[in-house]
Amino acid sequence: MFGRLLAHVWLVGSNNKDSLFLQAELIKAGLAKVRYYSKQKRYYGIFKNLQSTAKKNKIGMWNVE
Repeated sequence: MFGRLLAHVWLVGSNNKDSLFLQAELIKAGLAKVRYYSKQKRYYGIFKNLQSTAKKNKIGMWNVE
């Protein structure tokens, strides 16, 4: 789609138990915006909620005055 690979990125800790969902962390920190592609909706609700919270709390790019 769009001539590039779209993927979800999970970073796994050295103990192989802890993990970090990179896209979710970037959105939560106000460093990324949610985009919807018809075939990529698995985590859409989570991402929209994180973005709404970041906007409400004026975090990252949402800290505009």
